[in-house]
Amino acid sequence: MDMKQKCASTIVLLSLCLSGCISISTPKAEKKIAKGIDFTAPKNPYAEFQLDSADRAWQNPSTGNTISFMSSCDGSGDQSLESLFESSIEGIENLRISDQRKIPFNQREALESTILGKVDGIGIQVRLIIFKKNNCTFNLSYIGSLSSYMKGYSDFANFVKEFKVP
Repeated sequence: MDMKQKCASTIVLLSLCLSGCISISTPKAEKKIAKGIDFTAPKNPYAEFQLDSADRAWQNPSTGNTISFMSSCDGSGDQSLESLFESSIEGIENLRISDQRKIPFNQREALESTILGKVDGIGIQVRLIIFKKNNCTFNLSYIGSLSSYMKGYSDFANFVKEFKVP
């Protein structure tokens, strides 16, 4: 994957993180994240990187594909899953939802979506799982270029399988 595609993946991740899945507040306010989340980090070649708007994020340096999760316990749990989804996909151009369905996840109803679109002219594919539990909202995401998306999808599937919220 070239540098432009890696940058596009990072831009999409930032867009998803900065949209409705976290609270927007004054610089002095702290983001309220969920506690007690149990997960297994994606294995090598994924490397963790710091992203202020994500609880945790990992990127495959050879493909640029990114796995992340965000939580927010700031009262946004009153929003519907569909509203949270709409906020999460702002900034993706030529957006097309290729699959969307409600699934059981962590003893709650979740909205699982696959999105195709473009960021800075680069074709991307995004998989999102959005759910609410214990007055918090959660957003699990996998982002990759169209050419590399399937190369790491099983890594995201494993991450999702191990992700548990008390």
